[in-house]
Amino acid sequence: MQFRKHPSGKEVSELSAAVRILIAGGEIDIRDHREGDWAALKNDIHALVRSKGGESKYSTDQKEVMERALVDIAHQIKTPLTGAMLMLDLLDQATDSQRPELPQQLSIALNRIDWLTTSLLNLARLEEKLVEFHSQNTTTGAVITQARVATEPLLAANQQRLVIVGESLPLTTDLRWSGEALANVFKNAVEHSPPGSAIKIAGSTNALYTAIAVTDSGPGISRDALPHLFQRFTGSRSERGFGIGLPLALAIMRGQRGDVTVDGGRHDDGGRGNQGATFTLKFYHSTSITEETVRFP
Repeated sequence: MQFRKHPSGKEVSELSAAVRILIAGGEIDIRDHREGDWAALKNDIHALVRSKGGESKYSTDQKEVMERALVDIAHQIKTPLTGAMLMLDLLDQATDSQRPELPQQLSIALNRIDWLTTSLLNLARLEEKLVEFHSQNTTTGAVITQARVATEPLLAANQQRLVIVGESLPLTTDLRWSGEALANVFKNAVEHSPPGSAIKIAGSTNALYTAIAVTDSGPGISRDALPHLFQRFTGSRSERGFGIGLPLALAIMRGQRGDVTVDGGRHDDGGRGNQGATFTLKFYHSTSITEETVRFP
């Protein structure tokens, strides 16, 4: 490499020592704001070392996220996994009348383990902002369809039905992730609605956002329970729930600068009759998004 001005032996030694410090993870600024090839070389070395250091930190962050997620998974799947293993043992001892029911129960337990594992990993990635969202022009109807496919077996098992109100509305969002968010809200509604009931889905739009609202047929939510709905492992109101679905839905929506809000309805401890809870996914229009309209935790 040709230099317009050859560096001195001292300058080369100083640069070599500085590079060793940077490689070891130390902090030192070797940038040179003067003109010339020697200054350009020092600036390029500085940029290269910094970029490699950033990649290393990103890799370390990812490793820590996955480690925390695996700890959560190991803790949370103990109960459904124990149930699945028990059912396998019962298969050998079951009577002819009991045997047909056990494979179905085992399938449900394994599906719950699979859902829980995937949800925890996704939630960990979302919380650490390791997910890239890819917005596209779609509709509220497309998001509802995607979520409905994922929850159809649950609806059928509970003999429940979806009642869709209103027309499909234009929407710009990541269809896959938004469908995942809505599916988790659907599952929450299924868990808290009685067998044979209806779950209402309604789309709407205004100057600030387009919304998809899900109303269950349950008893509503008490005021004491509202603050805990989106807390991991503590927000579930059902013995079948893990307290993961709603936090995951919220993380997906806020990752896209959207939000999830809840109306608890009329809880039966109020003495006014029952009215199901409503969870609303809000997709803010890009021209109306401000720090005031979208609050992040």
